[in-house]
Amino acid sequence: MDDETGGGGGGGGAGSAEIEQGWDDVAKKIVPQPKVWTSRACLDTKFRDHEADFGVQDARQYAEMAAEFDEDPIMNHCLTKPGVSDGIEIYDPVTNTFGSYTSDGTPINFIKPTGGEKYWEKQ
Repeated sequence: MDDETGGGGGGGGAGSAEIEQGWDDVAKKIVPQPKVWTSRACLDTKFRDHEADFGVQDARQYAEMAAEFDEDPIMNHCLTKPGVSDGIEIYDPVTNTFGSYTSDGTPINFIKPTGGEKYWEKQ
């Protein structure tokens, strides 16, 4: 007997987990994935040096914050200027946060500089 959803019988279709994985694979091809850091060693060093500044618990959280900071600096009223190798440098004077990124958005540096806006002006 068929159930109310019209299913009734075997049939080899893909299970929901397989379908979900398929959609995840498609999404990864369509939506560019954020760059994590220039290297794992660099991320680990920056995290150790600046974890207290951002109140993060691990390098993953620190990397996510750095990636989010680069998302829309103009809309967030941050100062921006060209960085090295066609990258970008961003400074938020309200939170005293500085980030530098490669041309593809990979974080190079993410800090709360001691000199604040003077640090930004020297860059």
